[in-house]
Amino acid sequence: MNKKVGQRIRMFRAMRGLSQDNVADELGMTTGNYGKMERGEITISVTTVAQISKILKVTIAELFDEKPYNNLNDPLSAYVTKAEFKLLEKEVAAITKDLEKVKGSYSRKR
Repeated sequence: MNKKVGQRIRMFRAMRGLSQDNVADELGMTTGNYGKMERGEITISVTTVAQISKILKVTIAELFDEKPYNNLNDPLSAYVTKAEFKLLEKEVAAITKDLEKVKGSYSRKR
């Protein structure tokens, strides 16, 4: 179980664009020990899981949840979990917003 949770923590950390150093600093631990958690080499306390969920802006359940996003009309559902899909939606919305700003700025310059 440690290994699966560690892999999910790694996935969410990468999706947030954070390094192991960033998260380890937030947790007040060494990068080496943090890396051991992601690799499932050491047990993660409930307190640490709660801290990680706050840092990564996901629920504790999402760190343990491996259920796939199950929408038969969506071809991504076979490849991403519900939590991953929610994060991807947020990222797409942020990118779309940024593109609209760039378009608006470019239009005003013409």
